Amino acid sequence: MTNKTNDRKLADMGGDPIRTSTMNDTALNLPFAIWLLFSFVKQIPVELEEAAVVDGASPFQVFTKVIFPLMKSGYAVAAIFTFRIAWNEFLLALFLTGRKSRTLPVAIQGFLTDEASCGGGSWSWEP
Repeated sequence: MTNKTNDRKLADMGGDPIRTSTMNDTALNLPFAIWLLFSFVKQIPVELEEAAVVDGASPFQVFTKVIFPLMKSGYAVAAIFTFRIAWNEFLLALFLTGRKSRTLPVAIQGFLTDEASCGGGSWSWEP
């Protein structure tokens, strides 16, 4: 089955390959990110929030000035892990995307063939 056939089948089903891939990655990564960030939120002492409220901070200010800065490392960890999970879903992206809407791992794989490989910054063909 060629990529052109995949594009036609997705178009017939009314699905956009980019939207399908985005929704799929979101559905798989969002629960993991929420679970991961939940442990970071649990580690923030409630006393810090209470102290900010006593000092006259609004709920928005409590979040932006107290909670958000303490969770920056958690956001970084969640971003790294979700990026890695999305990057490693190669087979899913290979079958769900077409020629015009490839993800980066699938597009990179398209440059590698049995006859040519990129080594040392230049293309070399083996006989």
